[in-house]
Amino acid sequence: MRDCRTDLSIRVTNLVFRALPGTQPDTGSYALEDGREASLSTGGTAGVEGAWFITRHIGIGGRATISNMPLSVDKILQDESLDMISGYVGPFFSYPLTCRWLVGGKLLAGYVHYPSCRLSDIRIGDKNGFGFGTGLSVTFLANHKFGMKFSTDYDLVTSGFVPRGGIRHVLTLCGGASIMF
Repeated sequence: MRDCRTDLSIRVTNLVFRALPGTQPDTGSYALEDGREASLSTGGTAGVEGAWFITRHIGIGGRATISNMPLSVDKILQDESLDMISGYVGPFFSYPLTCRWLVGGKLLAGYVHYPSCRLSDIRIGDKNGFGFGTGLSVTFLANHKFGMKFSTDYDLVTSGFVPRGGIRHVLTLCGGASIMF
């Protein structure tokens, strides 16, 4: 096996920045205060993630995302959708499988905000809370400054449904580019 530290085509970097286009699969259904049932469908997610690696394998970083999830009430798709804005920080981990392939992980804690979403007679969203997340990734390094990353993130977040609240389980599938400084 080659020693990645002496391979000039791939150099170890300390700062990584990633764009995160992704999707959030169906996230279940919730009882509204008037007894009707609301459900969220698969929606899109966009965000950025960055980490400064203090050592070759351990870093500190953060993630900021915006998600949009189509909303149905009693199985009727609504014109409105539920948005979620979040920011997280925590430790990041990276381990090289080969000189070009890395596996990674993270443990994050942060803040979640749901802007107000008004249906004809019920308001949802307009709620803030905390979230905890983790994620696993695989990165292919095309050269010493550019890589392609595929990841999945799992978050436990405050629900945007008022007043019931509770916890939502969010699974996000991502693919993106990594730029390394």
